[in-house]
Amino acid sequence: VTGYVFTSSMRKSYYSINPTANLSVTIADATNGNVVLSMNTATTSNIRAGRYVFDVKQLDTSNVVTRLVQGVITVIPQVTK
Repeated sequence: VTGYVFTSSMRKSYYSINPTANLSVTIADATNGNVVLSMNTATTSNIRAGRYVFDVKQLDTSNVVTRLVQGVITVIPQVTK
């Protein structure tokens, strides 16, 4: 995945115009194609509890876009304070 560009975002629904948040995608192991998705505290603190949809796309060195994965993210409010 060296030289590839990855993007990921989450939305309240597939039909939402604007993303709720963008996820950071970091290449963890280029040889094996492993990436890590993350969000910082400032981003996560502004997300309301609920279910969201997300996907991860890659842009390869030939400018081909591929959706690698999609799914649901469940945000649960903090319990221990």
